[in-house]
Amino acid sequence: MNAILKSSDQNNFSIFLKCIFVLTVILQIFLNLNTEYGFLTDVPRLSSTSYPGIEFQGLKPFLAAVPVAGYWIDYQSSSPETDSKYVSPYLKAQFCLSPTMLDIQRPLQHQFIVMVSLKNEIDQSLIKSLRAQIVVVYKFSDQRLVITLIRRDRP
Repeated sequence: MNAILKSSDQNNFSIFLKCIFVLTVILQIFLNLNTEYGFLTDVPRLSSTSYPGIEFQGLKPFLAAVPVAGYWIDYQSSSPETDSKYVSPYLKAQFCLSPTMLDIQRPLQHQFIVMVSLKNEIDQSLIKSLRAQIVVVYKFSDQRLVITLIRRDRP
């Protein structure tokens, strides 16, 4: 065996190394793009805004030990069972705040009440009539949504 490579063999080896280098760089770029955009995964990634009920996530620590809370919405509907504007926020809240059950039938009879306003304002008169205190308020101006958690001293 000849220990010294011929110049044509050295040239071929140099081309081979350059090809390996270029392929490594392309693979690295591909893996970085996959990490950024996740196009190799089968499961679609959820952004923080697409999580169902993310608007209600801030209420979870306040309701952690509460088995049942009231759920009140300022939107009136002739058929609330089928009206998505009425039902959708409730389902999102129930999903997010589980295991706390939200009572939509008798919402004002509980110590804690989740109030949802689709008018971008807090119903101060209702809070005053219930003799309740505001625990926390979240305003989402892009959705014209205000979520208020109130606490009554005596349900």
